[in-house]
Amino acid sequence: MIDFEMIKSNVNLTDLIQREFPQGTIFKAGRTLRCNPSPCCGHNDCFSFASNHFHCFSCGGHGDQVDFVSRIKNLNIINAASYCANIIGVFSDSNQRKDSESFSGKLTSKQLPKTPPVISQEKRDEDCHLRDIVTDICNRELFKNKAARAYQVQERGHSLDNLERHRVGYTPGSLIDHVKSRGIDPRALIDIGLVRQVDGSLKNYFPQGVYIYPHEASGRILFFTMKDPKKKFRFQIPKRRELMNGEIIRYPDSDWICYGQDALQQDGCWLVEGENDRLSLLDAGESNVAATIGNFATPEVTAWLSQNAGGRTYFLAFDNDNAGGKYTQHYSHTILTAGGFAKIVTL
Repeated sequence: MIDFEMIKSNVNLTDLIQREFPQGTIFKAGRTLRCNPSPCCGHNDCFSFASNHFHCFSCGGHGDQVDFVSRIKNLNIINAASYCANIIGVFSDSNQRKDSESFSGKLTSKQLPKTPPVISQEKRDEDCHLRDIVTDICNRELFKNKAARAYQVQERGHSLDNLERHRVGYTPGSLIDHVKSRGIDPRALIDIGLVRQVDGSLKNYFPQGVYIYPHEASGRILFFTMKDPKKKFRFQIPKRRELMNGEIIRYPDSDWICYGQDALQQDGCWLVEGENDRLSLLDAGESNVAATIGNFATPEVTAWLSQNAGGRTYFLAFDNDNAGGKYTQHYSHTILTAGGFAKIVTL
């Protein structure tokens, strides 16, 4: 049986929320704390919590640490409690919670849910360095490949200067072979989502012939997105992945928000949907442009704007379609609620 009271006493709810929902922003609101957006439903200004209890006033989610894990990870109470116990490295067999289902037997190491590791600054720096090496490889490939370069310049209308300055890349024949030629073990790229291990073999995550956009902030490469001009491949590196053994890996750096995120701090920042939208505005002479990558970075951008948009003006230039209209409505509301100013621009 599981000691629920021991878990509640030793698992800090604030730390748990930060660990399981890193894109959220936590702040003090009166006597309680809040997290935007809500880990339960994604809405803003509705999720409050104290030392060992949370309540989402939008979707009605509420409870303690175990209930929180149960809700956001879709686990039953027993497995959610085991997940929490694993965080603090203990598993007790006394004081079973009264409203829990009966449980007998011991969980094996394979059954015990795993949690995302706490990444040290040293490891984060190593991962950013690896991303920088990959960025260099792919950027060099773009400028070596005449057809790839011609597409960016002639069809997309981007300047060579901006392609170089923002280190846009093109995937080589095999990223694995390229990093090997630089004396790097390609297994190191597994942790940043660029290499997968399938049946004991290493596989490139991105296919050959797609464009790579490094997400740089304060001189560090935090993440990548890609675009396939033929629209055959429409996926991105997932932000989180659960392995077969239950371990959860987070691929972007914990500081990652979106493409061009440094611009969010500037008054007069433009918000657009995609990578090409951002580069086109930069080509047109705008200095501060951030791209949400459609809905991909919405939780992270929303959380940042909710806390930092006050007093700043943002120009919203999303696509003129149904999705673009929803983005415009969402971000204008977020910015205005935070005390900022939103101006809608049709390009």
